[in-house]
Amino acid sequence: KVLDSIDVLINVGDGDTAHTGGKVWEDPDISAAVKGFVHRGGGLIGVGEPGGHQYQGRYLQLSAPLGVEKETGFTLNYDKYNWDEHRDHFILADCPDHDVDFGEGKKSIFALEGTEILIQRDKEVQMAAHEYGQGRGVYISGLPYSFVNNRVLYRAILWAAHDEADLHKWFSTNYNVEVHAYVKNGKYCVVNNTYEPQDTTVYTGDGSCFDLHLDTNEIKWYSIEG
Repeated sequence: KVLDSIDVLINVGDGDTAHTGGKVWEDPDISAAVKGFVHRGGGLIGVGEPGGHQYQGRYLQLSAPLGVEKETGFTLNYDKYNWDEHRDHFILADCPDHDVDFGEGKKSIFALEGTEILIQRDKEVQMAAHEYGQGRGVYISGLPYSFVNNRVLYRAILWAAHDEADLHKWFSTNYNVEVHAYVKNGKYCVVNNTYEPQDTTVYTGDGSCFDLHLDTNEIKWYSIEG
């Protein structure tokens, strides 16, 4: 199975679209396969309305592993007491003011019991993290492209995969700068993605690091030693 060869699964888009699955989630084999993958230790990241399709009392068919649900009028009588934020989370560590640009985001998302809300606005969950069996789920209401959001997604993938310890490998402390490693070819490069000079600390594959200054749009190439 495909799921046996991956660490993290990402479901992105609006409900009832091909991107998130739509009516496919009415197939119990598919639903069980994805939930089982996470429960056994896999990671799941949902952006927007992951698994969004009204069926069997749920709208977000991935609500169990993600720990969030969308209020569509069927759960108005459910208690929703979980609103405490945890902005000190690993995923938000590089974000200015520990905040995120969610773009248009999504409305009416609430957290289920036991879910850790990272960011909520006006009692609507924007980002949440959830332990599900041996696995982990991350919900994000929207993630428009930016250098900061690239880092948010990268950290979310590492957290969902229980791989936080590998953060400082082929890593730039400045989110405007990227490190690209071509290990088989024995090369790596550091790229300044901006039109301004940037300073950063670069971590290589063995966890060692060095400080680096890059001019506007500069790329520096290095050989991987060892």
